[in-house]
Amino acid sequence: KVILPLGAYPADALGCAPGATISEIRGYLFEYQNLPVIPTYHPSYIYRQRTMKGGESTSLNGIWVRDLEKVTGILQNGFTKPTYNWNMFPTVEEVEEWCERNYRRKNLVSYDTETNSLKIHKADIDLIGMADNSNSGISIPSFKQGGEPYFRNGDWYRVQRAVKKVLSSNPIMAQNLGYDTGVSRRNGYQINDL
Repeated sequence: KVILPLGAYPADALGCAPGATISEIRGYLFEYQNLPVIPTYHPSYIYRQRTMKGGESTSLNGIWVRDLEKVTGILQNGFTKPTYNWNMFPTVEEVEEWCERNYRRKNLVSYDTETNSLKIHKADIDLIGMADNSNSGISIPSFKQGGEPYFRNGDWYRVQRAVKKVLSSNPIMAQNLGYDTGVSRRNGYQINDL
């Protein structure tokens, strides 16, 4: 069984990111009472978009078909709930192990920073997020709640050394690579040339 809410209102009623638009959540996998839920566009919305474009096929048609293919895949192959391995509050040893494992494997690493400014020349890094696949990653905070350093003294140096090794050696991808690269360099991290 798969639940396929057609439109934002049914998706909202099933608890799929309440308040989000259908364009923001369509195609994502949610769960309701242990059943997979894949929200998508309502057929009338697809039709209205088509009529607004003079009867020509729009990109929404292909998106809708792919969402239905996901549902078909689950119906044919069954549903296995994904497992996630996200470490949000790592120890220094966990940071070192994660970085070393990915360095040795030369994995593609998805990289993101959270900063205290939108201006590269002023921004300090509050958090570094890295992932080695869609279900596994690590969040490396600079500070605890209240502004106290998350890692102290020699531990912070060990964390920086481990992170620098991965960022300077592994293939890196990022959503906002220009900003993240600039901020990272300002904060002493060299990003691998892409």
